[in-house]
Amino acid sequence: MVAHNHNVSKILDTPIFLLPWEHKILRDAFDKETVDSLLQVFHTIDWDNVSKDDFEAGILTKWISPEFVENLPPSLAKNVLEELNGWATHELLLQHYDIDYSTGYHASLVFDCCQPSGLNEIHNDTGPRKDTLTLQYYLQIDDETRTLHLDNFDTRATSGDAVVFKSQPHTMHSFKAGEGNRFSLRLRIGTNILNPEVIQNKSNSKIGVLIDCKDMESGSCHRLLEVNLGAVTYRNLVQNGFSNIVVFREREDYESARDLLKEHGVERILMVFAGATVDETTLARVYAAEHITAPVNGDTVLRQFVVFDTNDSDFDIVGNYLGNVKDKITHADMMDLGIAVLHPDEDSVYFLEEISEYIMPNGLVDDLDDYDKELAEIIKQRVGKIQ
Repeated sequence: MVAHNHNVSKILDTPIFLLPWEHKILRDAFDKETVDSLLQVFHTIDWDNVSKDDFEAGILTKWISPEFVENLPPSLAKNVLEELNGWATHELLLQHYDIDYSTGYHASLVFDCCQPSGLNEIHNDTGPRKDTLTLQYYLQIDDETRTLHLDNFDTRATSGDAVVFKSQPHTMHSFKAGEGNRFSLRLRIGTNILNPEVIQNKSNSKIGVLIDCKDMESGSCHRLLEVNLGAVTYRNLVQNGFSNIVVFREREDYESARDLLKEHGVERILMVFAGATVDETTLARVYAAEHITAPVNGDTVLRQFVVFDTNDSDFDIVGNYLGNVKDKITHADMMDLGIAVLHPDEDSVYFLEEISEYIMPNGLVDDLDDYDKELAEIIKQRVGKIQ
C-alpha cells in the first residue's frame, strides 16, 4: 500500500473564498484510492443501528471513536481517521482559524449517511458552542443537485472534495433531498461557551457578566436549548461592549463564578439569564444602577436580571430567589436597562429554538401575551444584528 496520508496542510494552504461568506473548498482533498478506502469502512457500519438525526429525517450518523479507528486494519482510511481524530490536528486547525480554546473544546468525527429523503434546510452550525469549525469531506454524491449550498452559492463539492468553514450566525448553508445517496465524513470542532471556571472576553473593565444557563425544563427538542441561548446572549453582550463574561449552568457554580470575576478585579456584575439581549445603552445603565437592582413583582423577585456589587453578593439563587436580600433591592423593569428576555416555556419555546439558531422566525408568537410579543420582536431584531 502506498502512503497517501491526508496532510492537514492542504487545509492550511488552500485560499479562502470570501463570498457569500468565508470558506474554503478543497478540490480533490482525497484521491480516489483514499475515497474508496473510506467507503469500504463506511459500508462495514450497521446503518440500521446507528443514531438518527434529531431534526431531519433520512440522515444517519455514526460517531467514529478512537477505539473504532484503532480496531481497523491498516489502510488509507485508517490513516485519515487517525489524523482527523488527533488532538494535534484539532489544535492546529483552531490556531489556524484564530479560535480561542481556553474554555476547552469538543471534537467529533462522524460518517453521515444521507438517504434520498435526507436534507438539511437552511441552518448554521453554531449550536451550544462559542466557536465552531466544520470540515466536511464528500465520499459519494449520487445526485449533483444535492451538493452543499452556502446561502444560494453552490459549492459543487463532490466525491473527494471538502468544504471547511468557521461557523457564525450568518454562515447559513443547506442541501436538498434527491436521488440516490449522499455519503460524507465530517469533523466538527466546537469550543465551549459553558465553562464556569473561565472568564471570556477578558478586559480591565470593572464590570462583568454572569450568564445563567439553568435548565428550564422546557421540553425542547434542543437538549441544551439554554446553552444555545447562552451563546446568543454572549455574542449580543460582546457586540454591545461587555467583557469579563462567565457562563454557568449549575446552581453550585454561581459563587465560584462570581468569585472568579471578583478576583479579576470586577466590582459590579450584571447577571442575566440565557436568551437575554441588551442594547447599546445597557452598559452605561449598569454602571449607573443601584446595588442591588432587579425586577420585583409583588413578593416575587423575577428571574430576569440583577445588577450587584461583588463586595455584597451572598444571594440565595435557589428556591426563594434573592429572598435573603429582597429588602435591599431597588426595583427596575428589565427594559429600564435595555434588557429583553423570554424564558422558554410551552408558549415561547418554539420561537426561542429558532432564535437559538439565529433563524428569524415568522409567527411562532401567537400564544404570547401582548407584552411578550413586544419582547419577542425586540429579541428578534437584536439577534438579527449579531455577526
